[in-house]
Amino acid sequence: GWAASAKSRTFNITTVASSSAVVTQLNVLDYDVFLIYDQPNAPAGQLGTTGFAWAGTLAAFTKAGGVVVGLMSGTGTAEMDDLFTNASLLSISGQTSVTGSTLYNQAPADAVGVNVLSPFLAVKDSCKLTTSATPSSTTVFVIGDSQTPSNSPVVVHRIALP
Repeated sequence: GWAASAKSRTFNITTVASSSAVVTQLNVLDYDVFLIYDQPNAPAGQLGTTGFAWAGTLAAFTKAGGVVVGLMSGTGTAEMDDLFTNASLLSISGQTSVTGSTLYNQAPADAVGVNVLSPFLAVKDSCKLTTSATPSSTTVFVIGDSQTPSNSPVVVHRIALP
């Protein structure tokens, strides 16, 4: 709300009643951003299945210009990596807590890294990701626990090409 007000913009938040509603409702004609909150209380094994169900919808949404923002903490059932991997957002094989650790902006010129101070301390429930992805023109490791990109980023910016 504060950011929208500062730029004289408005926004609306729409919630879905179930994970299956994402497949039928998400499209770029009605939505600009799809925010995936961390799901620490999801039933064991459910998030991987949800990722498979969402894969086609999220691919179409991002290729048409939609933005997906995903949050994970590694707490609770810690299966957000299964959702991200099976939805083809980012292949993630694990999460490690970095709460209270020093983090670095490794890509200050990237759209996600602009104006992010570096270094800074990670807030509660922050985690770094173990991924087989490597930095490229479409995959930017923006925040990490070292000054140079590694295979354990904290924030990743991926760009879907049409």
